[in-house]
Amino acid sequence: MKKQLHVVLLVPLFLVALSCKQNKSEWKGTIEERDGVIIVNNPSEPMFGPDALSLEEGLSIGDNEVDSSYYFSVISDVKVDQEGRIYVLDGMESLLKIFDNQGSYIQTIGREGQGPGELQSPGGVYFSPKNEIVLKDQKGLNYFSKEGSFITHFPQVEITFFLIFHPLRQTLPNSNLS
Repeated sequence: MKKQLHVVLLVPLFLVALSCKQNKSEWKGTIEERDGVIIVNNPSEPMFGPDALSLEEGLSIGDNEVDSSYYFSVISDVKVDQEGRIYVLDGMESLLKIFDNQGSYIQTIGREGQGPGELQSPGGVYFSPKNEIVLKDQKGLNYFSKEGSFITHFPQVEITFFLIFHPLRQTLPNSNLS
């Protein structure tokens, strides 16, 4: 039984050690000093070959257009819903921009202000169990339909009161108030 345990433990260790083996490539450039200046000459061939790192674009929002729908100031949050729509919350502009799964602009929800459907320093995008868009800002929670219509606002004072005094507060996740 002990031999089997040793083999079971040694095989993964061997595989990890084998995968950690480093490339022993040598730099083929030169370093020289001319008139007190150090000059580094790098070779034209990359040290680790042309495919050491390659990046591939997966999705682009916007299309080199001069359309402000694709501009952002300060992105506070990004979420993707079940349909693949992309929700980008711009905290500085106090609005939510929605894009389809190809990166094309669909609509904007909210704007800066203190009235119904207006936001102040938004910081989070969530989805309710009823498939509503919920935007958290310094005033509380703002509920919008998927079509962008304002539904209701749940003030921060009521959220705080609920978390402190409501008997169900113990059932809330991450509730460490006592």
